[in-house]
Amino acid sequence: MRYFQDPKGETYGYDESDSTQQPYIKAALAAAWGEVTGNWPPAPTLFEAQVSQSSALSDACSAAVVAGFTSSALGSTNTYPSDVATQGNIDRAAVHGGTIWCESSAGAWSLTQHTAAQALQVQADLWTHIQICQSKLATLKAQVAAATTVSAVEAVIWS
Repeated sequence: MRYFQDPKGETYGYDESDSTQQPYIKAALAAAWGEVTGNWPPAPTLFEAQVSQSSALSDACSAAVVAGFTSSALGSTNTYPSDVATQGNIDRAAVHGGTIWCESSAGAWSLTQHTAAQALQVQADLWTHIQICQSKLATLKAQVAAATTVSAVEAVIWS
């Protein structure tokens, strides 16, 4: 890629290997546009990095919330899905009892009967899972906001 800056300060990039862009490169050179050398596009500013990293962290938090959680409501630890539809099913089962998808410690997924009390415990464990994810997000976003360099911002990741 070659980058040129027009007299108004706008920067345009052209791919030298693309024959359809050769006329644009020749025109930029003929018009005496300045060729931009060095690192291009420029590195993000601290603010741009913070906005980008905060967005990435929010996306990671959302993914973690719906990635599933564990509960011992049935007497042993089971894994439950936590997508939006399942969250609604858990809420309804917490009122009436009912079946909820879960994975046993042996790794078998099944639609398993829960009493209202058991489902209420699953719902509480789901809420705890969501709160842990949100708390982690708040902590990481605070680190991003406090960072004073782009590299420090980029070092704050969801793991």
